This record gives sequence, structure tokens and C-alpha cells, in this order.
Amino acid sequence: MNTPSDDWYPTDDELKNLRPISEIDPNLLHLYKSGKMGRPKIANKKQVVSLRLDPDVIEAWRASGANWQSRINEVLRIHAPH
Repeated sequence: MNTPSDDWYPTDDELKNLRPISEIDPNLLHLYKSGKMGRPKIANKKQVVSLRLDPDVIEAWRASGANWQSRINEVLRIHAPH
């Protein structure tokens, strides 16, 4: 199985094979609803923003590989005004 990238979309076959979590394991559904399953909560949640960038800039970052958005975040952090 391949690791999903930032622009990964499931194939038709993958979508056909999806099943409700309750069919897989009813205990998992309880854990999911209780918030005890999934990514751990972090103190400094990231915020969603809208930012207009030139297409060539976005293309270059995407072409640079996985986690390109996180790397942009790090560059912005380094160059943030103090």
C-alpha cells in the first residue's frame, strides 16, 4: 500500500471496499465517538487560512515532495517578523 500524499484521492476500488467502522469492530466506533481514537490533540492547533500564491510557486513546492505544506509552514516561521 502506498503512503498517501497531500493530493491523494482514493481509487474507485478503494471506495468500493470501504465499510462502516461498526462492521469492522463495534468497540472502535465507541472509541472514535469518545474522541479516544485518531490523532492526539495538540495545544497549538493549526489554523486554516486562504492565501493567494502564484501557480508556479505552488507547483514547485508540490513537486518538491511529500509534506510540502509543512515545509512551507517552517519557511514562514523562520522568516516571520519578530
